[in-house]
Amino acid sequence: MSTVASGIAKKNIDVESVKTPGEGPTLQLLEGMTPDVVDLLEEVGLSSTQHLAYADPIKLFMRTNLPWKVTLDLVDQALLSNYVGAKVEQLRVFGIRGAIELGAVHEAIWNQVSSRLWPPTLLNASESTSPEC
Repeated sequence: MSTVASGIAKKNIDVESVKTPGEGPTLQLLEGMTPDVVDLLEEVGLSSTQHLAYADPIKLFMRTNLPWKVTLDLVDQALLSNYVGAKVEQLRVFGIRGAIELGAVHEAIWNQVSSRLWPPTLLNASESTSPEC
């Protein structure tokens, strides 16, 4: 399924073109990122979305004193931004702000594809003919 989702992403938002080795996406790509929050994150050593995405959220929460939901949201957005870069703005139109929303879309697509590949009627028929234990 990841191949199907990758193909859709590559076709619709041209994900491959945003990957540049050594280039760190900036924190300004994230929604809700004000100059004050950028300064606060830089004070604790986080200067790019790569740093933010893989920071320990609990330590980040304790060190920055940002609200817990804001901390989690910024980390979630940073994870997605690392994969799609500036194309994240195109995903926001569809309500996809972070990796969690994209995961939900991936699961929905997978459920649709798998239901076409393995119709429930065939699964139910094979279950009813199996011997009882």
